[in-house]
Amino acid sequence: MADYSGIRNAFNLANWDKKYPQDVRDYKVESARHNLVIRGVKDLSGLLLCELETAYLHSAMWCDAVDCLKKRREFNKFSRNIQVVWVRGPSLSLHLGACETGGMHFWVGTGIAEHRADRFLQRIISQAKSDALMANGELELVPVSCELSSVSPNFDHIPVWRSSAHS
Repeated sequence: MADYSGIRNAFNLANWDKKYPQDVRDYKVESARHNLVIRGVKDLSGLLLCELETAYLHSAMWCDAVDCLKKRREFNKFSRNIQVVWVRGPSLSLHLGACETGGMHFWVGTGIAEHRADRFLQRIISQAKSDALMANGELELVPVSCELSSVSPNFDHIPVWRSSAHS
């Protein structure tokens, strides 16, 4: 586990227990459980459970520290800038959060379209679920033509789940 002692105050470790009531701290750590990518830039998959709990706590504290930055609030709340958010509601914002039918946040999941008999639903699923559906032949990459293709080849197709359970 990394040694954060040199930056303890930077992310509220020294005062975390005093800063918020227990229910608020629990909420912030639970949110970190959904946001922290275990197999991300830094692979945390080999951590012991107690070390992983510490990583969730540190992640919650870092998010809290960023949320408390004065200039960030001025930019987001008191300017005409358009902010990118994961919750619905703020004016002048672009909502990039989990879709209504998704169980994961977009930054740790894969966006797909679920084909039902009468409609398509947006879904955000885990990479493991996406891999399993692809391996079972239930997920098809449907080619599309899009202006965003020049940005990334990721925009050249839409993964469509044609599940027999929903047909």
